[in-house]
Order: sequence, then structure tokens, then C-alpha cells
Amino acid sequence: MHQKLKDLLNLDRTPRNLLGGTSLALVVKVLGTAFSFLFNILIARLIGSEGAGQFFLVLSVGTISTVLADLGLSQAALRFVAVGSTQQDWPAVKGVYQQSLGLTLAASSILSGLTYIAAPWIAVGLFSKPDLAAPLRWMTLSILPIALLWLHTNLLQGLQKILAFSCLQVPGLGFSALAILGLYAFGSLSGVVRAISAYIAAAIGMMLISLYLWHNSAPQIRGVPGKFQRQTLLQTSIPILWIKIANLWVSKTSTTLILGVLLTSHEVGVYGMVFRTAALTTFFFRNHQ
Repeated sequence: MHQKLKDLLNLDRTPRNLLGGTSLALVVKVLGTAFSFLFNILIARLIGSEGAGQFFLVLSVGTISTVLADLGLSQAALRFVAVGSTQQDWPAVKGVYQQSLGLTLAASSILSGLTYIAAPWIAVGLFSKPDLAAPLRWMTLSILPIALLWLHTNLLQGLQKILAFSCLQVPGLGFSALAILGLYAFGSLSGVVRAISAYIAAAIGMMLISLYLWHNSAPQIRGVPGKFQRQTLLQTSIPILWIKIANLWVSKTSTTLILGVLLTSHEVGVYGMVFRTAALTTFFFRNHQ
């Protein structure tokens, strides 16, 4: 079983298998989109439109905190790992990993703490919804695992592990499947806490899988001293962070936050489901052409 998994991880290494790996990645992407939509449908059915609206709001806040915690490191690490692995410079690859991991752990811990402390103000001062404070504090538990998942997913992409990258994306096939299982595993919980618990469980599960896949995909870095300048990494990552922040303003995340300020949780939930239904339709039409 272990050997079969390693063979699957190595599917993208040779040009002969590149097309097969890309095709499988496309299938995984399509299935991931479908499972992600199913997860949102189940949220609406199991906890209602108001609960779904609360979930979408705290998810949006959590997403912003995670983007800030990422510091653009996941994309910067992808670039340097791709260059280092191509040149067989494994000390540089390990150095990039060590620096990125340390910075991500520190930033994620800080952002989780700040978001937890600010949760009552965000709930009351920003959204005028006091009942969002507790769910928002629960959602802070997802910031660290999601940031680490982003990092390791991009590291695998840097090693040209197309299939692994596709499976680990958020939202994606693996993440959404675990989240759906979580909805039923946490059936004893009620309301939005049920959905948040499922999301956190999926984040932790996929983070652990990404760690396993990364360490099995880069055995060359074992026992090698890491050599890479932190300043070089940050000089690349910080501009990427600013781009990601700018992109947030034109994404569904900012739209959800604005609607959360102006509308009720029920109305945000209805909008969220309509938006996701339209996005699913657009995705399949675009890939059908």
C-alpha cells in the first residue's frame, strides 16, 4: 500500500506521465468543485440559512486572517522550491522549507490570537451581530492548519506534484470530503458550531496529509543542512501578500463581509448559496467548452 502511494506521488515526474497526471488532476478538480458545493448544500439543509450565513461570515473573517498569516510565503516558497529542485540544490530547498515553516507558524499563532481577542468587537462593532463572537472564536482554530496546508500544498506544486496539489487544495476534493464527514461526525452539535467543527477537522486532517505527502515527496532534504536567506524569502513574499490582500477586495470574501454589515445572517446565507450555485454552473460551462 505504501509503495502504491509513492508510485502515485511520482506520477508527475516523467514527461510520459505528465499528461496522465494532468488529466487526473482535472478530474480531481471537477470532483472537488462538486463536493465543495455539496458541503455548502448540506450546511444550509442541516443548520438553516441563518446558520449558513453565520458560517460564511466567520469563514470570510478566518480567510482574511489566514491570508495575512500566510505572508505570501506559500507562493514564494513554491517559486524557490521549484528552482532548487530543478537544480538539485536540496540544501536550498530545505532552507526555504525551514524558513517558511517557522515564519508561518509564528504569524499564524499571532493572527489566531489577535482574531480571538478581537472577535467580540468584530461581531458587535462591525457586524452588529453579538451571536457571531463565539463562532468566530471557534473559527480561529482553523487559521494555523489552513496556513500550513497552503504552504505544503504549494511546496508540492513546486516539486511538480500536480495530482497531490490538486487533491490538497482548499476547497477541493479531499478537504470537502472530510468536511462532509465532519458534518455527520459532529451531529450532536447544533447550529453554526457544527459546520465550523467540521471545517476545522477537515483543515487539521488535510494539513496532516499534506505534511506526510511533502516529506515522502522530498526525501532528498533529510539529513541535509538547510541554507537559505530569510531576507530573500521575505523580499519575494511580502509583495505577493499585498497582491493577495488586493485580490480579497474583489472576491466573494469582501462581498460577504459587506453584506454581513448591511444584512441579516439569514440574508447572507441565502446570498452565499445563490453565489455558490452560480459559481458551480459557471465552472462546468467553462470546462465543458
